[in-house]
Amino acid sequence: MGLKSVAVSTGSACDSESVKASHVLVAMAVPNELALTAVRFGLGRYNTAEEVDVVADEVHIVQESRMSSVAAQTYLTPEEYIASERKATLKSEYLSGEIVAMSGASNLAHNLITVNTATQLYNQLVEGGCRVFTSDMRVGISAGVSYFYPDVAVVCGELRFEDDAFDTLVNPQVIIEVLSTSTAGYDRGEKFIRYRQLESLQEYILISQDQVHVEHYLRQGKQWVLSEFSALENVLPLASIGAELSLNQIYRFVEVETDDTLQATRSV
Repeated sequence: MGLKSVAVSTGSACDSESVKASHVLVAMAVPNELALTAVRFGLGRYNTAEEVDVVADEVHIVQESRMSSVAAQTYLTPEEYIASERKATLKSEYLSGEIVAMSGASNLAHNLITVNTATQLYNQLVEGGCRVFTSDMRVGISAGVSYFYPDVAVVCGELRFEDDAFDTLVNPQVIIEVLSTSTAGYDRGEKFIRYRQLESLQEYILISQDQVHVEHYLRQGKQWVLSEFSALENVLPLASIGAELSLNQIYRFVEVETDDTLQATRSV
């Protein structure tokens, strides 16, 4: 049937200590080894190994000082982050003062899955007053002092924003992320821990782009119940917004792995 479920206990403050996600901080510094190479091979005025070692030690000190200075500059207050983000040409996410650089342009599968998913939801929900957002809409989490750009977010009912710029949503009911090899751990770990701090959030969905596999987390009291879907004929119900997602439509036009064989999903 391609479907299984399991209950997951709700996140607490200790989760952030037990689940570490890899992420890239925005920082610029010349690598130590590059500087040392310049000392050892780019300059011909040092006659002895002792002289080279002395200069190398000095380079280490300078480099460490520069890197410490740059690292210190990566911390921003939420107000500084928002002001900077509104002027930036490239988006970054924010975790309690740390700036997380987002990956570059999405690949074909990621784009198709995002559009297919958002379109399904829009077609079902538009007449009911719900709003479907894609990754241009920032989501703010005041409890965790975090800001993210989910691939898809849905709100039914009143839209609430952080301020009158209307570019930071604070009450999504459903959030959807399309996974990649580099972001899967982050999306399941640190990001989900922080998303769970949104009181409005009822359902969190993770969609694989390499194989037919969708993870659906549903809030039930203090627990999040996980259901997994792995067949194109599966239909994922979204109880909190009265909608559903067909996996056949999610993966439309996308080459995915099913039963250990790459095949293209039907295009009509």
